[in-house]
Amino acid sequence: MSIKVTPWDKDNHVFAKHNFTLSIDTNSAYKTIYTMQYSTLTIATLSLLGTRVSAKTISIEVGRNGASFSPNSVTAAVGDILEYRFAGGRHSVVRADFSRGCTPASNNGFSSGLQSSGAVFQVTVTNTDPIFFYCSAGSHCQNGMVGVVNPSSAQSLDKFKSTARASKDNVSPGSPFGGVFPSTRGISAARAYQPVGGVAAVAAAAQPH
Repeated sequence: MSIKVTPWDKDNHVFAKHNFTLSIDTNSAYKTIYTMQYSTLTIATLSLLGTRVSAKTISIEVGRNGASFSPNSVTAAVGDILEYRFAGGRHSVVRADFSRGCTPASNNGFSSGLQSSGAVFQVTVTNTDPIFFYCSAGSHCQNGMVGVVNPSSAQSLDKFKSTARASKDNVSPGSPFGGVFPSTRGISAARAYQPVGGVAAVAAAAQPH
């Protein structure tokens, strides 16, 4: 393919009197564009696969040693799964509002509802902002049954514990949402994808077999 080109004389602000013809090998140009697109697609695919391969499951035991989460502070990357494993008593895990203590987050939250030993509740992390959580049973939250994912100096577990301790109420949001119950020990999940900030989760309702 040939293209006639007339140069611009930038000093006199006019087109030059002489022009020239530019020849382009369209087959070569097409191959170059195709190769660039293929390389971009390959890089994007490998990046996605790398994220999936590197993702890990972080287990947090709920109630094994009384009213506590163990561990109560973890670090998670995007794509990691927080797996809350209920190991004793009757407890819940609820995403908290950092500034309000034992109160559910007003946006982008999750809650397992009250569960007994054997239940497993999973949440997938989609960003590395601090995520605080608590147990909504009785006065467990005020008594220190709280935890955090990716704490920061401004939003630390100690600061949240202090706020929780001063809370007048321990608020339960009710039915489970914002997480998934895999089929374990008589618990099944009715799943419907529901992305939320801080976590990409699956809304689930525990149902006995």
